[in-house]
Amino acid sequence: MSGTLRTANVIRCKSDATGRTAEYPSDFRLRAVFTDARDISERIAQEARTYADDVQRTLTHLEELHRQKQSTHGATVTRMAESDEPFKNLFSANPPHLDKLVARRRLVMETLEDAVRNQSTRMRKVRKRLFKTAQQRSNEQREQQRLITDASVFIKHYKALIGA
Repeated sequence: MSGTLRTANVIRCKSDATGRTAEYPSDFRLRAVFTDARDISERIAQEARTYADDVQRTLTHLEELHRQKQSTHGATVTRMAESDEPFKNLFSANPPHLDKLVARRRLVMETLEDAVRNQSTRMRKVRKRLFKTAQQRSNEQREQQRLITDASVFIKHYKALIGA
């Protein structure tokens, strides 16, 4: 890198008696490259700061949500623990009633399952009967259409014989 700086210094020379230095095109190019690089690095640094701020805001928001979730979870666990004891007391005090309730519930569920199976069987039979009836009517309609077509053909032939 020091060689590059020396080269830039060597390219400059005294141009006139005023003491101003003349700059060659390579100096302009170097300055333009450095200026562009400086602008790009400033833009990238600004974008990085903006991105870091966004990340920080997102992390802060997530931490807040996590704290809320933990407090809600704690409250829920506390409520469940509070309601667990009365439920256990109720269950231990009335086991015969609960056993009867479970037995009745099982009986109702089995009855409903049987009703659903019977209904399913009946619906299947109704569908078969409906399909057969529809097929019979369709066949009857085709037969009637065939007879009508035959009758109209016979009438045309009869008219043709009479007219001849």
